Amino acid sequence: MADYIYETTNQILPNEKVDVVAYGCTSGTIEIGEERIKSEIHKSKADALITTPITAAIKAFKLSNFKKIAVLTPYPKDVNIKVYDYLIKQGLDIKSFSSFNLNYDSEIAKVTQDSLIQTISSIDLKEVDCLFVSCTALKNYRSN
Repeated sequence: MADYIYETTNQILPNEKVDVVAYGCTSGTIEIGEERIKSEIHKSKADALITTPITAAIKAFKLSNFKKIAVLTPYPKDVNIKVYDYLIKQGLDIKSFSSFNLNYDSEIAKVTQDSLIQTISSIDLKEVDCLFVSCTALKNYRSN
């Protein structure tokens, strides 16, 4: 993805000013790095503010004073290790880390509401400030 950020961003309202660009991949941001993403986007949208899912999550944790978190991801083991390490480097205390251990976005998009609820229900949330469900390809359902 990193090699296509500039090209893709450049296609968004070409030659027009854009106030904000949101890069929408949590694990991709962790893998590529927020600074490289910002650099690539700024090549075509120099004045844009930039955010990513993990940037927003970390900011929300800090603003809410959340330090002890539980994490649920759909990712495979190698990606989970990177996510875990990244969150630890941000000063978070990970009390629980769960995963569906899926390899492809097509599998992640097929995680059902029942499966998500069952998995979340099995996570011990007693000693945490919040549960972080990572991945923009994972459908998060809202109950009425």
